[in-house]
Amino acid sequence: MVGSKKSAVSLLAATMVLGGLLAACSSKKDNTPAASSTSPGASKSSAAPTAAPEGPKKISFLLVNPTVPDFNSVSQTKDNVYVKQLQKLTGYELSYEFLPGGEETNKQLAVRFASGDLPDVIRTDGISAPVNAGAVDQGAFTDLTPLLDKYAPNLKKAIPDAVWKSPLVSKNGKIYGIPSMWPNPDTRLIYYRKDWMKEAGMNEPTTNDEWLKFFEWVKNNKKDAVGFAYREQMSYSELFFGSFGVHPTMWVMKDGQFVPSMITPGMKDAVKFWKDMYDKGYVNKNMFTNKAADWDNMISTGKAGAWLHDAANYSGWAKKVAGDENNTSVIGLAAAPKGPGGDFLRGKKSGIYYVSVIPSKVKNPEMILKYFDMAYTNQQLQDFFHFGIEGTNYKKTDGKVSFDGLDKAYAKLPSNESQIFTLLLNPRGVGYEDKEVLALSPVGSVIADGFAKASKSAGKDESLDLPAFDIIKEKPELAASAATGTLFADMFAKAITGKESVDQAFDSFVAEWKKRGGDSMIKIATDWHKSFYGN
Repeated sequence: MVGSKKSAVSLLAATMVLGGLLAACSSKKDNTPAASSTSPGASKSSAAPTAAPEGPKKISFLLVNPTVPDFNSVSQTKDNVYVKQLQKLTGYELSYEFLPGGEETNKQLAVRFASGDLPDVIRTDGISAPVNAGAVDQGAFTDLTPLLDKYAPNLKKAIPDAVWKSPLVSKNGKIYGIPSMWPNPDTRLIYYRKDWMKEAGMNEPTTNDEWLKFFEWVKNNKKDAVGFAYREQMSYSELFFGSFGVHPTMWVMKDGQFVPSMITPGMKDAVKFWKDMYDKGYVNKNMFTNKAADWDNMISTGKAGAWLHDAANYSGWAKKVAGDENNTSVIGLAAAPKGPGGDFLRGKKSGIYYVSVIPSKVKNPEMILKYFDMAYTNQQLQDFFHFGIEGTNYKKTDGKVSFDGLDKAYAKLPSNESQIFTLLLNPRGVGYEDKEVLALSPVGSVIADGFAKASKSAGKDESLDLPAFDIIKEKPELAASAATGTLFADMFAKAITGKESVDQAFDSFVAEWKKRGGDSMIKIATDWHKSFYGN
C-alpha cells in the first residue's frame, strides 16, 4: 500500500492549464463573474433545487492515475473486474479516464477544456488552487449548495463542517466541490528505537528533557549513531518546534496581528534548543545536506535513535530496521513532547485528499450526488472500498472479514492493484487507512495507536486556509518555510552551525524579512484573519 501522504496521487500538474483555458473560453470580460444563472456556463442557481428527469444512471469521471500503470486506457477500465463489481453494487454505469500525469496530462487536458468535451466529474486539488483561478466566478463548476442536503445528506453529515467551509471546497458561502478525505488527516509522529529505549532502562519520552536524556545515551552507547536523524530542508525533521509553541510554516495571532510564528520569540528559543542539540552531537552534522536516500539509510542501518515519519508507514520501517514488517519490538511510536511553549509537532491538516467538481454543463448533478451519498450508506460498497470483491479478495462469515485461503486475497495483492478499489475508484477518499482495514493487519493496532498519537500531536493552525501571497512569486525567500533559499532556512543554518550567534542570526532575519515585504504580508494576513474568523 502507499504509506505516506507524499505518495498520494496529486492533480496539480494535471490542471495547470485550467485557469488559462477557462479565461480564454469565457466572455473575455476582465475578471467579471457571470452576470446571472441564465448566462451560458453559469453556475446552478442557489434557488430551491428542482431535479431533472433522472434517466439512465451514467457518470463519467476524469481522474489522474500514476499509481497503477496498467489501468489507464478506457478499455482497461471498462473491462476491469473491480469497475464491473462497482457498477453491479451501485446500479450506475461508470466510465473512467485516468490521465497519466506529467506534461502529457497537460496536453490532454488542454484539448478537453478547449473543446468543451468534459466528463461529469473532474478531480482537482481544490476550487481555490491557483490552477483553477477564475473557474467559480466564470460559472465553470456547479453550485452544489442547494442540492447537498436533499440529495446527499449522509455525505454532508459525514464530512466536518470546517471542511465544507474550506476555500478548497467553498467560495462566498457556496459549495462547489465534493471533498474526498484522508481518514486520518494528521499522521506525523516520532519513531524511535524501542529496543534501545529498553536497553537504556527508559520509558517512552514525553518531554524535551526526557528525549535529550535518550539522545545522550545513544551518543554514548551506539557507535556512529545520533539521537535524531535530520533530513535536508527540515523534511520529516520538524521536531522540537511545537515544544516552543512555533512551527516554521504556521502563522499565529500575536498582539492583534497575524504573524508567521517563525519571527516570534518562541522561534528564537527553539533555534537555541536545536543549536544545543547540534553542539552536543545529538543530531547528524550533515543535517543541512542529508538527502532522503542517505537519511533513509541512516535509519535502516541503525545509525539513529529517533526520526519523524507517518504512522501508516510502520510496517515499512519495521521491515527495514527489524527485517520483519510485523515485528513490534524494535520500533516504537511516540507523540509530540511537551516543552515550555507547547506539545505539538505541526498544525492540524484539513484531511482533504482531493476535491471533485461537477462542470456546470452537467444536466443532472442530483444523480451524481446520490452516487456519492451511496458510498456512505451502503455496507456492501464500504466493504468493496476496503477489501475488494467478496469471494475473490475476502471472505465474510457471520459478519467477520478474513482473507484465509484466497489466492487473490486483498492481503496478497500488489499494492498498486489493491489501490484500484481502495483509492482510485473510492469517492470517499483513502480506504486503506480506515479502521476496518487496519483491524485485519498484524500491526494494525500499533498503527491505529500511532494515528491517535499523531492526532494528539497536531496543534491548532489558524493559517491552514490562509491564501497564498502574491509577493511570494516575486520573493520566494519570504515564504514561511524551511525550504532551501528562504530567509528562515538561511538563518537556521547560520545559527545552528555557529556561523553567527543565534541572537544575531535571528534578529537580523526578522528585520530583513519585514523590510523585504513581510510587514505588508502581516497586514494582508491580519485582514484575512479578521474576515475569515470574524475577529
